[in-house]
Amino acid sequence: MLTVLFSRMGILVVDFLPEGQNFNSEYMTSTIIPKLVAKIKETSTTKISYKWFIHLDNSPVHNSKLTITSIENSGFTRLPHPPYSPDLAPSDFSLFGYLKNQLSLKNCRDSSELKGQVTDFLDNLPTNWFQMWTIKNGTSGTED
Repeated sequence: MLTVLFSRMGILVVDFLPEGQNFNSEYMTSTIIPKLVAKIKETSTTKISYKWFIHLDNSPVHNSKLTITSIENSGFTRLPHPPYSPDLAPSDFSLFGYLKNQLSLKNCRDSSELKGQVTDFLDNLPTNWFQMWTIKNGTSGTED
């Protein structure tokens, strides 16, 4: 499983779930959110609580009490996701669609090679790829 967190300023976190590990609230709060906080502290000149919002879909992991508390304690404001609307996640209709198209041109022999191809793709995206995508597709893309 691949988790990618991004803002309009580029990719912030790329995480491949280790084999045999479950993606659950504990993994989200002990691995994903701390990586995001560390990246923001490393790259941002503003306080984390000042301008940073987080948008997650309505999966049980994202809506667990543990995850919600961790998000709040980390200083994020969570943007609501409409119920029964999985197709509204920006990563689904922008990033992962583009990634799938690019990977369809590659031949990977195993999961390690696939992870390498995904990592190379994400590392080589321009930092403003989301802004370019939103302009091209007529959406605002003003969220951080």
